Amino acid sequence: MGARGLPRGYALGSPYVIGVLRAAGGPYSVAAPSIALALAQLERGAEALQAHVARIRVERDQLATRLGAWGGGLAPRPSQANFVLVECGPRAQAIRQALADRGVVVRDFPGRPGLETSLRITLPGNAADFERLCEALDAALAVGGPRP
Repeated sequence: MGARGLPRGYALGSPYVIGVLRAAGGPYSVAAPSIALALAQLERGAEALQAHVARIRVERDQLATRLGAWGGGLAPRPSQANFVLVECGPRAQAIRQALADRGVVVRDFPGRPGLETSLRITLPGNAADFERLCEALDAALAVGGPRP
């Protein structure tokens, strides 16, 4: 998630590739505030963008390690994105709800074959929000039911 929970993303590529992407469209339109935030991030320059990407990589590794250490059916999948997809088994909805109760929204995939018991946890990209995410996750996992 972006600042204040606004999703954003962008693609960089040749005019041809961007043309193909525009023609194909996406499953969801991008809201104007999300576009404004993405442009503001780009305007900060390459150094700031590289620092943000480096921070996301660190958070991704730390979160995957933390989830893997919990055991009990939690299985983070390899990622190169700004999120971690984690298989949670039968505790997925209890964990999702416990996170929501703590103000952390994660994406679930009801009705999606192969993903029904997975959660997508987006990385915030800053230390304070990452710490808040980890604290909420620790509490959510503690109430997400006993480890199998």
